[in-house]
Amino acid sequence: MKQNVYVGLLDTCESRPEAEAESTQAYADGAITNRHDGIVNRLITSLDIRECTDGAEGFRINKALWDTGASSSCISERMARKLGLRPVDTGVGVSTTGKQDITYYIVDIVLTPEMVFRNVKIAGFPLENHDVDFVIGMDIISKGTLVVKNSNGKTVVTFTA
Repeated sequence: MKQNVYVGLLDTCESRPEAEAESTQAYADGAITNRHDGIVNRLITSLDIRECTDGAEGFRINKALWDTGASSSCISERMARKLGLRPVDTGVGVSTTGKQDITYYIVDIVLTPEMVFRNVKIAGFPLENHDVDFVIGMDIISKGTLVVKNSNGKTVVTFTA
């Protein structure tokens, strides 16, 4: 029996009215930390993905959204085609716009050189109305601790696996 994939993206506008805060990313003690020079309402980082074959080339995705409302991690269909990912399965995706047929891919997700999630089944999702190419869902977030702190007009996001 195939499971539905739930994606919690609520905004459907192509442009964001608020400015994105400047950020820096650091890796230490098995954690990834992003510091933002402002209060942010979306958690966006970069990551690498690669197909699960020996010697597979890694691909950089500059805008990955952390989404606790998504049951599964997703890649935009546009990016999956661009990277030449090979489909492994099909299913149904559910978002705020309703149900739709989706394609699955198996990839390794590399958050840091020491933080690699292997053989992750991700959904290809039409993210054309969003300015991100990847959604980090609860399948990854639940394997660690995600901490968001807002203080003195700044946001610090730390993920430890």
